[in-house]
Amino acid sequence: MEKDKALQVIEAEIVSCKSNEIANIIYEIIVDKEIDKKVIRNKIIKAEFNELYRTSMPVMDIYQELGHTHNISETTVMYVVNKP
Repeated sequence: MEKDKALQVIEAEIVSCKSNEIANIIYEIIVDKEIDKKVIRNKIIKAEFNELYRTSMPVMDIYQELGHTHNISETTVMYVVNKP
């Protein structure tokens, strides 16, 4: 419940902020956490893998599909998915 209350406050603040203020805050978070394109891509791949895995699609087919979708090798997909 604490998270829900915090999100409500955040949403209220967003409504009252200018878009450039929000962009600056997001940029600071990204820089602070050292998030880059590769990190974002890897998070997306993990999420897509989990979604496809729930459909009972064979794992090797998932690796192939994600490799094709993200234009990377199946081995790279395997590495990203299994990386802690």
